[in-house]
Amino acid sequence: MEAEQRFGPELRRLRHDSDLSLSDLAGRVHYSKSHLSKVENGDKAPSEALARQCDAVLRAGGALLRLAVPVPARTDRAPADAAPARTRDERWTLTLTDGDGRLAVGPDGTPSELEVNRWAVPDAGRAGRLPEGTVEMFGVILGDLRRLGQWQPPAVVLPGVLAHAATLRSLAGRVTPAERPAVLVMASRFAEYAGWCLQEAGDDHGALTWTARAARLALDAGDDQFAAYADVRRALVALYRHDAVETVALARRGAQAAADHRIRGLAVQREAQGHALGGDERACHRALDRAAEHLSLAAAPDGTPVIGTSTLTDPVAMVRGWCLYDLGRPEAAAETLERELGKVPPGALRTRVRFGARLALAYADADEVEQACATVLPLLGPAVHVDSATVRADLDRLSRALRRQHLKTAVRELLPRLNAVLHTASIA
Repeated sequence: MEAEQRFGPELRRLRHDSDLSLSDLAGRVHYSKSHLSKVENGDKAPSEALARQCDAVLRAGGALLRLAVPVPARTDRAPADAAPARTRDERWTLTLTDGDGRLAVGPDGTPSELEVNRWAVPDAGRAGRLPEGTVEMFGVILGDLRRLGQWQPPAVVLPGVLAHAATLRSLAGRVTPAERPAVLVMASRFAEYAGWCLQEAGDDHGALTWTARAARLALDAGDDQFAAYADVRRALVALYRHDAVETVALARRGAQAAADHRIRGLAVQREAQGHALGGDERACHRALDRAAEHLSLAAAPDGTPVIGTSTLTDPVAMVRGWCLYDLGRPEAAAETLERELGKVPPGALRTRVRFGARLALAYADADEVEQACATVLPLLGPAVHVDSATVRADLDRLSRALRRQHLKTAVRELLPRLNAVLHTASIA
């Protein structure tokens, strides 16, 4: 019997073991009695949201979730698992195009493809010292680009990020050996942010490729700690693919390799999200507690770009709300997310849209439909503007959740606007 076909009988068995009637269960998961009856009899497939809530109410430990949600196929493994080879033989080029996407040409008709990075270790006599404050200046630029990324689509930010990553990597071949590690570390920070931009643009393969480049640049600089953070980024790609097993495995690998408390805390926090995705509530909360402990011990910022989020005052608390939703506890998730969203600065637009969409989703699954609509309505314009593939994933889930309540006035008014956002192409 296929897993989906086994869901109904297993739901009925667990419900009987818990001494719950169909009416009792319907009241707790906010689905009608007739809907649950059809699911138990195999006449209707369970949604992921229903499976998560039933799993939580019946304390199934992820068993119902695994029957309802197929394990995703694992693709694009090469960039994530590639050996951290040295980067000095890699050739980077910059292709210039006109406004219509056509290759621009120079006066002599030659394509404007520039080799911006020819890695070469200079002769000792030709290596020059950097002017004081050069690396720090690039750190300021990265901070500005990250702030711009809170307001603009990835396509607007990414060209500048890639150009600066290439510039720094090229610069590392023209400075003294003593200065080279600091330049390469900064190049790795730009490369990691490029991977994040590509994931936001919906390009997981590109995200993994640039994350691997960031790790290699960091290793060339002797920075194995930032290379460990690359696994945290890879785990985020796996999380959005709904691959709980891969998320946990990559996060654990990053945590084991990290001695830095901040990186280890972020890795364990990602592990918690993987456990929540898989329906393991105890492991999730234990990991969140460990993450909070590590992050509390993290050193204060030293002027270099912050690793991980810089817009959340308490990332573990916000992520706990995210996890509660995945654990099938939408009421608790909504309470936590609403509280933490109030602490996000107004300038962090992308962050507000991301967690606001998750809050609206929690309200919808908690049967607070009007509140869900009121929460997401002011986010629709900003959602189009920041053009985030990961945000759209939650907005798509919200659209499907609200369609169950399509007769309600607030839903009828919102759905056309919400669906228009989901079908709007990038404004970049």
